[in-house]
Amino acid sequence: MFWTCFAAVAVIALAYPTFGSAFGLSNLANFCLYVPMALGLALLWGYNGVLSFGQTAFFVIAGYVYGLVAGNLIDIPG
Repeated sequence: MFWTCFAAVAVIALAYPTFGSAFGLSNLANFCLYVPMALGLALLWGYNGVLSFGQTAFFVIAGYVYGLVAGNLIDIPG
């Protein structure tokens, strides 16, 4: 049963870019980025009572580097 569900989700995930909208793909990408960070913070802070900003720092550094690269290398039409 697990492998059947896994295969179905994999097929849908691989086929979604062909029939999905750009807005839906953007939302899915944001969801896939933010969920692991939120789960890590919830596990550390919620279950252990330890407030750690280590994951957030890595996320912020990656966002800053992406902003620098996107600003210098990606052409915006118009």
